[in-house]
Formats: sequence, structure tokens, C-alpha cells
Amino acid sequence: MARKLKKANLFDPNCSSRDVLELIGNKWTLLLLCALYDSKTRTGQLKRKLEGISQKMLTQTLREMQQHGIVKRISYPEVPPRVEYELTELGYSLAELVVKMERWIVKHHSVLHAARMTSSNVKVRAEKAMASAGMQA
Repeated sequence: MARKLKKANLFDPNCSSRDVLELIGNKWTLLLLCALYDSKTRTGQLKRKLEGISQKMLTQTLREMQQHGIVKRISYPEVPPRVEYELTELGYSLAELVVKMERWIVKHHSVLHAARMTSSNVKVRAEKAMASAGMQA
């Protein structure tokens, strides 16, 4: 008889839901969800779209997403072989949330960047003031 799975508790470090959180919180997973949101895509296209991702990381992340039921790998019996990835229904429901986050980031990027620059400038000025006063940070 199969054991009943306990309700997910992201705040419990021993809960298996933490593995899902770790996958979903990965920047490459988030970017792949956005890249696959509109249509199924070949591996090479994904690599070009996600500038900076290594082939190893792309393969590893797609494999983990597939293992969690978020993406589906479609292999065509052709020469040369052709493989495409697309979101599952579960993956699409997650991608809808992530695409909203992407739009929020794009909309607020300039404000967030300005705040970070202001914060950095304040820190630099404080460090300079402390240095000129002979204090250490």
C-alpha cells in the first residue's frame, strides 16, 4: 500500500516541495518557462534565446523540468534527429505566473535599477566619509 504524501510545506526544510521550489527559483528555469510559453521549441533555438546558458546547463535544466512534469520532450524519428520541447499543462500553468513576473520586471526595471544605483551611491559616500574620518567600516 502506497504511503499518503503529506501536504507540501515550503517552510519545512525536510519537505520534498523544497526540491520543486529550488527548480522553479532557478533563473534558467524561469527563462525557459518564458521561452517555451508561446510554442514548442528546438534545443538550438532555446540556447540562442537564453544567451549565456551553457549546453550542459540547458540540458540539465530541461531534464529536471521534464522529470517534474513541467516540459515534454518530443523526439522525431528523422535524420538528422530533431528534438523539441514544449510545456505540459502543468508547465503552462506555471509559465503563466512566470510570464507575469517577466512583464513586471520589464515594466519596473528602470525604477529598480535607479533605486539600486542610489543605494550604491549612498553606501560609497558613507564609506568615503568614514575613511576620511579615520574610521573603518
